Amino acid sequence: MLTNMILVLVLVAAGAYGYYLTFRLDGWLTEDKKQKLKEEEAQSGEACALLFGSGSRMKLLEQWVRNHGLLPIVIEEIGIRREWNNICLVVAASESDEDNLCICKLIQKMYHTEQVYGICNDRLNEAMYDRFHIRILKENAEITRQLEGMFQRNEAGVA
Repeated sequence: MLTNMILVLVLVAAGAYGYYLTFRLDGWLTEDKKQKLKEEEAQSGEACALLFGSGSRMKLLEQWVRNHGLLPIVIEEIGIRREWNNICLVVAASESDEDNLCICKLIQKMYHTEQVYGICNDRLNEAMYDRFHIRILKENAEITRQLEGMFQRNEAGVA
C-alpha cells in the first residue's frame, strides 16, 4: 500500500514537472520568435540603437530611442550578431562596468559606431571609459536627459 502511494506521488510529480517544462519551452520559443523579429527589423536598413542592460530603465531608454527615430535593439546579455546593420548608437546601462565596457568596445570595433554611451557604476573605472572613447552617463541623474544633451551636441558638431 505504501509503495503504491509513493509510486502515485512520483508519477504526479513527474507529470507536474513535465507540464511545467512544456510551458517554459513555449515561453522560450516565444522569446526566440520576438528576438528573430527584432533582428529582421534591424536588417531592414533602418538606423538602429543597441541598448544593453535590464530593468525598468530599459523601457525608458527604448521609448527615448523610438522618439528619436531609431529602431531599438535591447539585449540583456553580451551577444553580437553580424546581421545587425546600421547601428548608430549604443547605450550600455547594466549594473556591471565590465559588461558595459565589453559591449561598448565590441560594438565600436565591429560596427565602427561613434556614439557610444555607458553608465559608469564605479568612479575608479572612469579612466577606462575615457581610454576607450565611451561617453560616461551618471547613474544618479536622469539618463534620458543626459543622452538628449550629448545627442544634440553631437548633431551640432556634425552639422
